[in-house]
Amino acid sequence: MKATVDETYCDGCALCVDVCPYNAISLIEKGPAGADGKRVIQVNKAQCKGCGLCQGTCPKRGVYVSGFTMKQISAQIQAALAV
Repeated sequence: MKATVDETYCDGCALCVDVCPYNAISLIEKGPAGADGKRVIQVNKAQCKGCGLCQGTCPKRGVYVSGFTMKQISAQIQAALAV
């Protein structure tokens, strides 16, 4: 399972870019070149390992990993932080 972007909710805050341990997420400009377009993230599916850190970090739910609920992702993050 890989991370998927929902551009309706992604506001380009880039929090997920910072937490991705695989450097699979980048920030891009949407819209015509030179225009003041919306910034959104783009997931490199070849690099994404489906760990869910991006989903757990996103305050707008603009990125998600299919097959995991927010509760499951939160539990994984809490377990990792407890170590």
